[in-house]
Amino acid sequence: MRAARRSAYLVAVLAVAAGAAGCASTSTQPPGAPTGTVRGQVVAAPACPVEQRATPCPARPVAGARIEVRNGSTLVTSRAVSASGSFELQLPAGTYVVKATNPGGYPSTVDRSVVVVAGSTQEITLVVDSGIR
Repeated sequence: MRAARRSAYLVAVLAVAAGAAGCASTSTQPPGAPTGTVRGQVVAAPACPVEQRATPCPARPVAGARIEVRNGSTLVTSRAVSASGSFELQLPAGTYVVKATNPGGYPSTVDRSVVVVAGSTQEITLVVDSGIR
């Protein structure tokens, strides 16, 4: 009896864990569809006050930025980017809009249209406003 109870408990724990993992990212990608890759990075600019632009001041990665991918009005996937602001997505061939949201002190968004071709990789950089002036 105890073994059956432990098995039921383990199944319940695994079901909850699987459900929680699904909350981190949503996807409506049909299984078996030919896919392409969208690889990119979310950065914030400007990274220095405008008055101090005499020296190079590259955009900085936005850790924890949120990206959404839509095909028309349909949400295809949504997830947070890595600590370096980068992401990589496998998507069925088609046209998508990738939107990035800056989670920092200055909330801003940017979106970009991308055409995914099966078997190829599209590289994009999404630049959100840092709020620095």
